[in-house]
Amino acid sequence: DKGWSNAMTPDPQSPRNPSLNARFIQVMEGLGHTGYSFSKVLGTSEAVISNIRKEKNPPNVQLIQRLLKKYEEIDPEWLLSGRGRMLRTDDRD
Repeated sequence: DKGWSNAMTPDPQSPRNPSLNARFIQVMEGLGHTGYSFSKVLGTSEAVISNIRKEKNPPNVQLIQRLLKKYEEIDPEWLLSGRGRMLRTDDRD
């Protein structure tokens, strides 16, 4: 148990559905990372993570690809669209 919720997210069209940036930061925090440690794991700068957190810039495709490759338990559809759950539910052995 990684200590995070795997609750269903609201409808993607709902104004309450978190942005891509918010979901990215939710993953970071769910994994127990700080902006600094997450930037090191993903091979980017702390400023990039800070700008994502502040909603100044969205995460770029390469960063999302690195995140999904490193943490295969994260559901790509949830990260990109907000549909479904943060964590994959299928067994990927």
